[in-house]
Amino acid sequence: MIKSPMHITNEGLKELPDDGRDFPLGGVFGDIDISEVPNETFVVAQPRVIKDQGDSDLCSAYAVTSVSEDQEDFTLLPEYQFYSTKRITGNLEEWGADLRSACKSAVRYGSILSATSDMGGKPRAFVLDSANWPKNIDERAASCKKSTFFAVTGKYDLFDNIRGALWCHKDSKCSIVTGATWKQAWITAENGIIPDVSGDGFGHAFKIFGQKLIDGELYLMAQLSNGTAVGDNGIFYFSRAVANKELGKYGLFMFKDITKEEAEYYLNKPYHIGTPWYKKIWALINSIFYK
Repeated sequence: MIKSPMHITNEGLKELPDDGRDFPLGGVFGDIDISEVPNETFVVAQPRVIKDQGDSDLCSAYAVTSVSEDQEDFTLLPEYQFYSTKRITGNLEEWGADLRSACKSAVRYGSILSATSDMGGKPRAFVLDSANWPKNIDERAASCKKSTFFAVTGKYDLFDNIRGALWCHKDSKCSIVTGATWKQAWITAENGIIPDVSGDGFGHAFKIFGQKLIDGELYLMAQLSNGTAVGDNGIFYFSRAVANKELGKYGLFMFKDITKEEAEYYLNKPYHIGTPWYKKIWALINSIFYK
């Protein structure tokens, strides 16, 4: 959460609890050869709108809805996402949330179009009171349900694993939801380029949606939920050094439009989604004779 360009507040993003049940993206879809990713600017999708969460602890909900918006092509309601996330965690009063629970909310419940609800901007306590939501709200949200989410994995450093995942899945408009311990010095970073500095901070969720070439160096592009008065009109840039140092602690997730059953099927096979038939046969032969 960023209250103002110069003010640090209580964290809104929780560190990610260990859970070995996350589906690895590379384990189901395979890992791209990083040499196939161009060393130039590209985006999965342009942000629909840079929102401002104000003083709230809804950053996980803002980040998840911004990722989902790339695929749904509608502006979604963070307040409903937070309400659904808190129903999953079971603790309405606890400040903030973790990204896995926020992603689960989009899979279990779905999302609500902002234009169809008057709950936007309502106080936190009001949003978390089920009596203030229409009785059919979950039924309405189901039309925007996500199928499955995956932990972004790979065989390179974290920076290249993210770049590879974005490039490999760009045609499906799959951006990445993640977070970091946001430092004071980052808030006023010149042109949104995040400096490699140490210090205290607070857990903050955001979306990574592409890469940008700046003065000959590649940066990951992050969309925040703190309005356009910070960064580069609300966008910040992570260098390789900063990304490898700061990202991952809160999770790195991508939504994909396949079922849980499909994901489990490919995780138990020696090949991946999209593997040519002749390579599947060779992989099966190798798995039988060269265990």
